[in-house]
Amino acid sequence: MNEAEESIPDRLLPLARLLGNGLENDEIAGELGLAQHTVENYVSELRELLGARGRTDLAFKCMKLLG
Repeated sequence: MNEAEESIPDRLLPLARLLGNGLENDEIAGELGLAQHTVENYVSELRELLGARGRTDLAFKCMKLLG
């Protein structure tokens, strides 16, 4: 596990990987078996954690950090 992965809570790692691969909230919800509202909350939490300006910036940061 790299330093970036260590900074992201375990429960958000699968979401971060899918987000970095360009999936939308409804697709992420389906993949992870979560409610869309839960995914929206997790995306907001992850955006704040990584200091992303918006969803596109967040997706780019996730892709870059998690490769």
